[in-house]
Amino acid sequence: MKEILSPRMAFAAVAAITGFAGSAAAQQAPANGARSFGGAPSAPTSTFGGHASDVGMMRSGAARHYQDSASRRTFVVERHGDTFLLKFDNDPEVLALHPTIGQGGDTFLRSDDGRLMLRVTEVGSMIAYFANQNGVPADMYASAAASNLSLSSPPAMTASLTALQKDAAQRLTKFAGHEVTVFGASEFGDNEGWAADALKVIIKGVESADNGSGKLVRSVSLHRSSIASVAFNRDGELAIGVNPRDGYMGRQSSTAIAAAIAKGGN
Repeated sequence: MKEILSPRMAFAAVAAITGFAGSAAAQQAPANGARSFGGAPSAPTSTFGGHASDVGMMRSGAARHYQDSASRRTFVVERHGDTFLLKFDNDPEVLALHPTIGQGGDTFLRSDDGRLMLRVTEVGSMIAYFANQNGVPADMYASAAASNLSLSSPPAMTASLTALQKDAAQRLTKFAGHEVTVFGASEFGDNEGWAADALKVIIKGVESADNGSGKLVRSVSLHRSSIASVAFNRDGELAIGVNPRDGYMGRQSSTAIAAAIAKGGN
């Protein structure tokens, strides 16, 4: 069973291997008239550490609402210290992004599976890589004052944890075409909200795994762990480690889960 470690550890490993050298810059200026983004971004040289620039003047706790100029997707970015939370409108999943500063002063924001999601230029403009791997400007869309992506508080639960676990098993069983068992939620009696959030992300990860490999899943186990982790083997066993104390950083994203399934099922 191959294990993928926490977002912090996975991100550090990816950074060491890739150096972010393959990321291209957006090739048009944003609507607000800031400088052009032509040319490849500088390779990051150090991790983010509370620089005075405050990443485009975004203070800790501040939230901004953007629209990707390529896909027209709208999303909120909220900063909490050295962690940035990203949530697309109409998608319940919250992604914890990890910042690294480039030589030119730009800040690169990556997900736990190493994907470059956003880049904040030294003048504060936002570049999105969701729909275009070369990056496109993301413009301010509307006020995000109502955003409340607390790093320490889970989303509100829509039902009891027992009911959510049962619903997850039923949904995955229907998707896979065979019985899928889901267990382990009882370990989170004092942190039910984070277990519920993990179940939601697991379903998305299984259903979105490449080439329908999510249909290989036969069991899903949740367990407490000091680090966020995901492991999947050829017997169809998906094991998810969750650390409630780390909030959104304490569980793997749906894309990391999907990648583990696709790789472990081969």
